[in-house]
Amino acid sequence: MLDRSLSIPSELQQAEVSFLSRSAEYRTPADQLAIVDVAEAAVIAALPGLESTPRERSTSITGRQSRLSAGIQMATAIAPPDSASRILLISDGNETEG
Repeated sequence: MLDRSLSIPSELQQAEVSFLSRSAEYRTPADQLAIVDVAEAAVIAALPGLESTPRERSTSITGRQSRLSAGIQMATAIAPPDSASRILLISDGNETEG
């Protein structure tokens, strides 16, 4: 989950993507990765898969709010039922809604 709210400066949002890209290099061949962008809503940036790579911020969210709980709900909903799922939240932790 990547916090894409406006409380995260653009250079730190780019650092989020860079960190996730570097971390993804250490996955085993069976590890799946999904990406959820979160601000005032949660948006699936990449469904669970073997080839997911982070991209720039979704244009469907404005970033005026932070609903981290919506992101957690979305991440849980798209997790494959036959996997040991983990959620990595990259955020400043300032939830403004939810």
